[in-house]
Amino acid sequence: MLFSKDNFGIKINVISNLAGAHFDKEVKSVISNLTNTQFAVMTYLFDHKDEVITQNQLASVMHSSHPTMRNVIKRMLDKDLINTNQSKEDKRKIEVQLSDNGLSLMNDKSSAIQKMLVDNQKFLTDGLSEKEVSDLNRMLDKVISNLKGSEY
Repeated sequence: MLFSKDNFGIKINVISNLAGAHFDKEVKSVISNLTNTQFAVMTYLFDHKDEVITQNQLASVMHSSHPTMRNVIKRMLDKDLINTNQSKEDKRKIEVQLSDNGLSLMNDKSSAIQKMLVDNQKFLTDGLSEKEVSDLNRMLDKVISNLKGSEY
């Protein structure tokens, strides 16, 4: 049988589709005009606002290609959520940070974002013990590492 519910690839695809749709709905309930990827970029930049973050670093952290990240950044620039600057040390690098508008949005919504993330984690792990959640996290990191071909 080719289509088997025991096939990990099929299960991961189902989880990706279901969790992605659920998370997209949750993100839009907090910040209506963001995609999941834009939300991830915003939260990463907010958590690292005192650091210099480059476009390449964002692509790596988000597990996306550089052209994809370039498009995400362009759309976020159009929404005045981020600013970009050419690196003074390396002209090939683009530094990315939250704009005043983006920082204000994240500050205003931080409590709602935190609650949404906690609620989402509880929803996804409902019925699992703390050990099972820890084991699942470890196993998912290993699967990601296998897919990337290197340590995650």
